[in-house]
Amino acid sequence: MDSSSDGNFTRRLPVERLAPPIGELQSGKVLRLLGLGLKARLITVGVETTRKAALSDKLSLAIVAVNASKNSIDKIVPLLMARGVEIISIESPEHLGDSVGRAATTVVGVLDIKLARGISAACR
Repeated sequence: MDSSSDGNFTRRLPVERLAPPIGELQSGKVLRLLGLGLKARLITVGVETTRKAALSDKLSLAIVAVNASKNSIDKIVPLLMARGVEIISIESPEHLGDSVGRAATTVVGVLDIKLARGISAACR
């Protein structure tokens, strides 16, 4: 917890500890790979299913939309950090949701290590 100047304690948002969102070129590559992962059933979509995968140590990578709701981010980011899951941040929950057939989603988890490596490589 961080203390403010008046002595009250304020909590840092987990999103502040994330790397800046990836650029549009990398984002397009990542979103296409997520679409392939969805067809092969190698990803989880949404906060609850991604939390379950992280708690059971099945998660290799997570893509988080930094402009999603604060409550959703507060539920998932601290858990991912505590479990040592690599996190890639993306700007828009709508773009992330479009890649997996949803209107918008906060997080997508990658279960397959080879797909996770491919997504990580696409971000560089």
